[in-house]
Amino acid sequence: MDARFISDLIEKIEANTDIEDWRLSGVNMWPLVRIELYQHLVRHQLNINAAPVSVTSPTEIAARLLCPTWGNWRRGPKPEGGNVWLISDGLSSPTTAGMELDRFCMPLARACEETGYRSFVVDLNRPDNKRLTPPTRLWADQVLIRKITKLLQASFFPDAGIRRLCGEVNAVLESLGSDIVLSSFALDSRIRAVLSLAKHFENALTLHRPKAVFIVSYYQVAGYALNLAARRLGIPTVDVQHGVAGAFHPAYGGWTQIPSGGFELLPQGFWAWSNADARVIEDSLGRSGAHWAVSGGHPVVSAWRAGWIPDSGAQTTRMSKLKGQQTTQHHILVTLQPGLSSPEELGGLLAAMRKLKDCFWWIRLHPTATGELPSIATMLDSTEAAFNIGDATECPLYAMLSNVDLHVTHSSSTVIEAAQFNVPSVIWSGYGADLFRDEIAAGYAAATGSDEDLAVTIKKALSRGSNSCHQASGIQLQRTIQVILEQYSDRRDRL
Repeated sequence: MDARFISDLIEKIEANTDIEDWRLSGVNMWPLVRIELYQHLVRHQLNINAAPVSVTSPTEIAARLLCPTWGNWRRGPKPEGGNVWLISDGLSSPTTAGMELDRFCMPLARACEETGYRSFVVDLNRPDNKRLTPPTRLWADQVLIRKITKLLQASFFPDAGIRRLCGEVNAVLESLGSDIVLSSFALDSRIRAVLSLAKHFENALTLHRPKAVFIVSYYQVAGYALNLAARRLGIPTVDVQHGVAGAFHPAYGGWTQIPSGGFELLPQGFWAWSNADARVIEDSLGRSGAHWAVSGGHPVVSAWRAGWIPDSGAQTTRMSKLKGQQTTQHHILVTLQPGLSSPEELGGLLAAMRKLKDCFWWIRLHPTATGELPSIATMLDSTEAAFNIGDATECPLYAMLSNVDLHVTHSSSTVIEAAQFNVPSVIWSGYGADLFRDEIAAGYAAATGSDEDLAVTIKKALSRGSNSCHQASGIQLQRTIQVILEQYSDRRDRL
């Protein structure tokens, strides 16, 4: 799969589309369409089915519809002025010191505290989570309810305008030689859910008036709705980078058409991990004057280095002891991607494991794919290589990176984090090579030309090591928070 090809195709579609036609109910919905296209194209290239609704049964759906936590927010104490909202996607929450840690919001909450601001977390995904970062408000039910009700509305009362616009995009896709078909039903239900949620969020924002809203992963229904609601009230929103965000990710780079006042569904600001990612966003979206980017470093790496994450030292020591139990010369961390765990997708890795007998393999599953552990473990057993999949998946990532010699992946953003620990990466896919071209150019990573060459590339990387890079810090987090809240937030009047 070629990330450049997908990015180029989306830019061509955008160039052949009048995005103002997608202004529905006074809101330009093109960002939602653009990213929906990207997700379709990626799934099609990788032959991955769309992700299922995150509920287990019709009974659970009924229970949530009948017993929603509508009063969850209002039952809590009314926050004082100057608060900061931290919006969690609920997807990355490892356990440390016996408590569940919100991977991105916890460091930001600590940075806010150190800078003199009071913050709290809003979890949009899983209502049963108990977060390490207090206090946490749960809006998962409100999000789910609107998704379901708007899906039903779109089923029985489809919007003819959206169907027509979707047909025009599909015609452009066909003219460009793509067999992807964008679903008007899916877009219709998502657009309705965004508009409905925006009204709900607007009421809560009006009540509590936070100084700013930081969102982990803005490009989902609730994220779009929060951006829209906050924009209507002049409250700045900031997307916090949570993974790859380079030129080939359409949520951040490659925008060819931007309204003069920017997009209502996009955040006003973007917190990038690096100067390079910030430049991509500024070059793509910043020219409108309505969107900006700041290089704030990696929040989680910064918090780890600052000692803000409980039990980090003990976890690193535990990993070191596990490593010491092995007699192999080299220790390799492999980060797998969701939906890319078939024997065909992992063929090169399996072959390398069979060849490199002096290596111990720490196989780490993606947080959304832990259910695949038994089947993947069975597959790995066939290599007769020494590996660990359970501890590697459960142990904090940075405790792992502190104890391995090399990182290997298809396309995980761990490439960026590994560089912070001076651990080189090997990327076995053309897609990943496109995404991490800057890291490869800087000497933090190497790409293999084929599955057959993976073992050779790994051996070369182990002997060569990695270039050192700038180390993130807790001080950098605090400064970025302060800059955003005291300097960038005054741009709200532009919108």
